[in-house]
Amino acid sequence: MDDYRERLMRDPELETHDMLEDGPLYRGPSPRMRLMAAIVAASLFLGAAATVTLLALS
Repeated sequence: MDDYRERLMRDPELETHDMLEDGPLYRGPSPRMRLMAAIVAASLFLGAAATVTLLALS
């Protein structure tokens, strides 16, 4: 782990975002991002259900 941090500090040109995704410091999406994704998914699902219901009633 220390070697990984040293590499990040030594080379300022490194794409730290890409390295963090592949490296040991990446822990997955934050809880806030998971919540926002769940809200968006629920909104899309409810919108599709409402559209199908309205089309079926007309």
